[in-house]
Amino acid sequence: MQDEVARKSGAGAAGSGFFTRIESLRGVAAFMVAVFHSIHLLPVDGVERLYARTAFELEGIHTAVARLWMAVFNGGAAVSLFFVISGFVLRLALERDTRAASDVVTSFAARRFFRIYPALAANLVAMFVALWATHLLWPAAVHEAPTPGDLLENLVLLAPSTNGATWSLQVEFLAVPFVLAGHFIAKRFGARGLLVFVAFLLAAVFERWLLFRVGLIANHMFMFGFGMLVADFAPRLAAKLTRRSAGGLLALGVALLLGARLVVRYSSKWSLLLEGVGGALVVALVAFGPTLRPIAWLDSQRVRALGRISYSFYLWHPVFLMAFAGPAVIALTPPAVLAAWPLACALLIAVLSIPPTWFAAKLSYAWVEQGAIGFGRRQEKRLLAAVAR
Repeated sequence: MQDEVARKSGAGAAGSGFFTRIESLRGVAAFMVAVFHSIHLLPVDGVERLYARTAFELEGIHTAVARLWMAVFNGGAAVSLFFVISGFVLRLALERDTRAASDVVTSFAARRFFRIYPALAANLVAMFVALWATHLLWPAAVHEAPTPGDLLENLVLLAPSTNGATWSLQVEFLAVPFVLAGHFIAKRFGARGLLVFVAFLLAAVFERWLLFRVGLIANHMFMFGFGMLVADFAPRLAAKLTRRSAGGLLALGVALLLGARLVVRYSSKWSLLLEGVGGALVVALVAFGPTLRPIAWLDSQRVRALGRISYSFYLWHPVFLMAFAGPAVIALTPPAVLAAWPLACALLIAVLSIPPTWFAAKLSYAWVEQGAIGFGRRQEKRLLAAVAR
């Protein structure tokens, strides 16, 4: 039944566990982040962090319209969706691996490192150089470039001090032992064991001491757990849905995902919880639900192409945003125009920054991501051989 549902839902090959629509969904999320970052670069009616305002705290038509755009192109929700997707695909990958536990752990850790870090490191060095070049050639546009210490701090994942968007990759690395723990708990105790483990991760959102009071872990690990639960429970549950009920649940998931921080306080734990639930519903229905019109849209060739390069797209947009499009629009646009039409200027920044990001992401995917994955597989074999001795 699971393979049958997977074929209907756009999985690559029957039983391969690869879902092309989930990959496309990741591309949509990356695009949302790019637009969101472009919009909140400028203050609206003097409000610097408009994205942190709820619908009940808005004053004036400009702030209301801009905040609505930030709800649709919701960067926070998109990152939450990334985490749910990661838990989903990693759970499926681990479930297919029938080797001994030591080999599974070694292989999984090596693959995650080479999947994430080489592209991240190349991007950080490029962003450091780009910001410094812009700073030297056009000091009025970039007043302060990152220091070598900032670059090093970001490279060792202590803080996102060069590329601010890379905080989410800290979370992805921190999630590795938790995803492995969830997998082995499920293998030993079944789906109920996984439920208990995810309940623990969820409790840590409200009681941080359960996970050593580390915010990046306590606030986000449950989202990976939700993704793992989707992999285990959604195939059977989705098979029982009618098209009407599936459509209603998909609408609910999107509403929770996009509306949580608009209605509830931005940094609220309840916002995170609602986004996690919304993300889980969306991933479950995209992967295993009937083909609804919004889901079928993910089969578009352009959306699939964006999904394929979504990781590099996410990494490279801040480069063109902070070293090119943002400084250019802000420096060359009269202050009166920036103040009167902040949303229009922000959308111009998005229009200028997204096309070169797409091109750079394609190059990064072909030259860095793919090469690192191949190199990682060779290193993985060496590690497994060393462990076996």
